[in-house]
Amino acid sequence: MEGAWNIQDAALQGSSHYALPGILRWISANIGVHHVHHLASRIPFYRLDEVIRNHDVLAQTKRITLWESFDCARLLLWDEQRHRLLSFAKARALSA
Repeated sequence: MEGAWNIQDAALQGSSHYALPGILRWISANIGVHHVHHLASRIPFYRLDEVIRNHDVLAQTKRITLWESFDCARLLLWDEQRHRLLSFAKARALSA
C-alpha cells in the first residue's frame, strides 16, 4: 500500500463541487457540495455555501457545471493505467 489512506483527502480528491444554478441548489439541498458532507456530515445543507466560502481548501476543489455534467454522464469505466474515467467507446478504441 502506497501511504496511509486518509478520509479527508479521499473526500476532497474523490468528489467534485457540482456548481448548480441557484434554484437547483435549493431543490437538491446543495447536493453539489457533497464533498463537504463527506468531511462533516453534521453540517446542514443550508450552511454548506457558507462553509465553502470560509475554507479555501474547500473553495478550491474541482468544480463541474451543469452542462459539463451532461458530458460526464457517459463516463462509466475507470482506466487503471491512466487513472481516469472513460466512455465505453473510448475504452473500445484503446483496446483495438
